[in-house]
Amino acid sequence: MRNFYFLFFIFFSNSFSFASLNIDSLKICVNQQKDSIQGNTFHLIAMHYLHDVRQIDSALKYETLALKIAKKIHSVSRIINSKLNIGDAYVQIQKYYLAKKEFEEAIEIAKSEKYLKGVIDANNALGYFYANKNEYDKSIFYFISTAKEYEQLHDYNRLAYTYINIARIFWVQEQEAKSLMFIDKSLSLIPKLNSKKDVRTIIHIYSQAGDRYLPIAKKRKDSLLMMKALRLADSCLSISKKNNVNIGLAGVYFIKCSYFNSIKNHQKCIVFAKKGLEYRQSMPDENILDFQIIMSYAFIALGDLKNAKLYLDSCELKSNTKAMENQFDIAELQYSLYKKMGDKSKALAALEKLLEQKEKILNLEKNKILNELESKYQNEIKEAKITKLNQQAEFDALNIRFLFAFVGLTILMIVIIVFFYRQSIFKNKFKILETELRLNRARMDPHFFFNALSSLQSLVLKGKKQEEIAEDIHRFANIMRESLESSYNELNTLEKEINFLTNYLDLQKLRSAGKFEYHFQIDEKIELPEVLIPAMILQPFIENAIEHGFSEIAEGGIINIVFNILGENLEIMIVDNGVGFREKESHKGYPSRATQIVRDRLLLLNNQTKTNAKFTISKPAIGVGIQTIIVLPLIYRS
Repeated sequence: MRNFYFLFFIFFSNSFSFASLNIDSLKICVNQQKDSIQGNTFHLIAMHYLHDVRQIDSALKYETLALKIAKKIHSVSRIINSKLNIGDAYVQIQKYYLAKKEFEEAIEIAKSEKYLKGVIDANNALGYFYANKNEYDKSIFYFISTAKEYEQLHDYNRLAYTYINIARIFWVQEQEAKSLMFIDKSLSLIPKLNSKKDVRTIIHIYSQAGDRYLPIAKKRKDSLLMMKALRLADSCLSISKKNNVNIGLAGVYFIKCSYFNSIKNHQKCIVFAKKGLEYRQSMPDENILDFQIIMSYAFIALGDLKNAKLYLDSCELKSNTKAMENQFDIAELQYSLYKKMGDKSKALAALEKLLEQKEKILNLEKNKILNELESKYQNEIKEAKITKLNQQAEFDALNIRFLFAFVGLTILMIVIIVFFYRQSIFKNKFKILETELRLNRARMDPHFFFNALSSLQSLVLKGKKQEEIAEDIHRFANIMRESLESSYNELNTLEKEINFLTNYLDLQKLRSAGKFEYHFQIDEKIELPEVLIPAMILQPFIENAIEHGFSEIAEGGIINIVFNILGENLEIMIVDNGVGFREKESHKGYPSRATQIVRDRLLLLNNQTKTNAKFTISKPAIGVGIQTIIVLPLIYRS
């Protein structure tokens, strides 16, 4: 059986207990309210329909009304939250183009109003968006980026949901250890949450943690893990009853009935399964089917064949809406039931259903083998005919073959001579190119050095602390030393390169006085002291982002530098939110300054390592600016 309620979740509203609200009463009183209060009530009703009973049309209707009022009272935060919740609703009904439109509009509004929290929430929504589209690499990028932002803002409520979503992505990719790591991170946030205000978040954490531990416990037959899953479910139930919040209880009851099923306590299994089915209104059909299958199994084990047949018949009706993965379970239970009932004809039909599926698989395998044998036989006949014809014609063509052999040998000798000659020319060209690149790298932007020294001078005159000035001069000296050493060392460790870039960016920030910020994001699999990359390969792109991308802004610039391992390659992504490409002056777009020198260096690297290092420059999928992706071979220190 598949995991229960495997849905990615996005959370923008306050942690109200929607289930405890009288929705009918809210609908009556909302017409007597005005402006902000009325908008808040519309939002509460929408959240009830979106998350508690999953009636998407009603959720869209009331959130649209909330958005209309938010625009009327010019509340930026409410406008963004409403658009993100509308996008959430569209994702749940798989109208992805409409969802993306809402998320992108939310980002544009947040940026135009310089509302940082809104930008972070919108990026989190994009993580949710790509997760539901199964584009997990993009989803992880957005989720991890927003998790860091929520952590800095001490927004533990949203951080917990983000951790849970990351755990789900790793679960889909069958990375159990990483999935549990982020589940444990979400559990560690519970003491930091408000037991009243954040009750829904706490319940969600416990429910999802139990749902992750349960299948691993079953797979490993680990009784300790099983007990941990049960304790998490009990904690969830206790808090839910105490606060009268019913969200997520179906999943909790599924954990408990699965536990009792595993220890053969079929009576309690049925009790908790029935409690779970009380929430069938808010469940997808596949989860209802999971409950019905486990109850059928329990009733058969207890000898209650009447109820077992009742639930199995329901399974048969639901199975048309589910993937074929539970068809064998249903047929096997039917066979066991009808056999105990003494209905041999139906038992035989169920058995035939199982055998029919297996026979189809066997036939597919047999046909594949027969086709391969037939193809091999036909190839052998053709080869035999060709061999016979060749033998017959071989004697007549002997003189011609000798002639062709001589001509071929002569041509081969000419080709070899030309090849080695061209190789020598290429080697000379590469040496010249390498020398030119060394000179270019040794000539790091003199304007930057001049401006940095001027900035240091002004700080001295303004009476800045000597310790801080000494630290800035130390950074400047490190940059100059790395610049000179890179003229002789083609490769540098990633650790040194990041230290160099940190010093470089800090000095640039000194010049620009708060114009931009920067962030490094490094894959945990990367061993910084061991991985080698071409020295100063990233600096030209970062320099252009600062000098040209942020030339027209006074503040709010962001440079994200992301390092990931993809197979046998190291992928580096540099993303800024600068002015981006200009339509009329695309030939003067700011990446062009770095393009040729990096292209030449990668050409040398590919020639030396026989790899396919490359880079691309494009507009980001979301927002403005420039996105540069550099793919390098993974090279380790020997």
